Amino acid sequence: MTVNKDDNYFNKLYENGELYTNQEWGKIELKPWQLFTNKHHLRNIWEATVLLEDIRASNDISVKALNELLWERYKVKMTKSTFYRMRNEALIEIYRGHDVSYSYLPKYCEKIKKKNPNSLATCGWKILSTPKRPLVFNGIFISFRGVLNGLLAGCRSLVGVHGCHLSGNYAGIFLSTVALDGNNELFPFAWAIIPGEDKASWRFFIWHLKNILQESGRVDEWCIISDRQKGIDCALNELWPTAGRRYCCKHLAGSGKNLCQGL
Repeated sequence: MTVNKDDNYFNKLYENGELYTNQEWGKIELKPWQLFTNKHHLRNIWEATVLLEDIRASNDISVKALNELLWERYKVKMTKSTFYRMRNEALIEIYRGHDVSYSYLPKYCEKIKKKNPNSLATCGWKILSTPKRPLVFNGIFISFRGVLNGLLAGCRSLVGVHGCHLSGNYAGIFLSTVALDGNNELFPFAWAIIPGEDKASWRFFIWHLKNILQESGRVDEWCIISDRQKGIDCALNELWPTAGRRYCCKHLAGSGKNLCQGL
């Protein structure tokens, strides 16, 4: 009686096969006759295992470079989409993901204040009713003591506030505050991340900005320049109405072009 090669293969797979279960990084072990749910499962595990240290050494390593490394070592090539997915999974395992990183922010603020005494570093949280995630990140404001000393020693009382949108999983708005030094160069001295340009977020930012500037000794001798975003106007009128107010000409010109197209 002759045994079909396929039958022999499936018999061995049945007798020796073991379904792969997710393991911690560093404990992943690929064995003969190991079973995976599908080819993508196998690819992600195998690629991330053999290229993990390369990704750890250079987080921004390109997909092209990863493909070349895989070809040089194992004579294997994969699609770009597979590499993008694998690299993201590897980075999550290295840095534990965005959720874990956000949970470190309070410790980061405390470390700033410990290593840079009299600096301002504060993190805001929003309370939710869900037991799984009772607190959600709502904003962070940072200003180092060294740059505040430089602000008072050599900068004018004209302060520019501007924001830009963040890309990625959690988005948000990054705010920066700058002054002008004696050489008319920009001097950044405070930074913040807020969830959006709404009134509550701007109140969080303006309240902390007002405190660090008023404590400088110049009290209300400050002038704030920004675009005509409604949230910042509402926050300044409510929290710091005595501060000077100016608007950015570039934004005013842009708004005029939108309103009067063709002129």
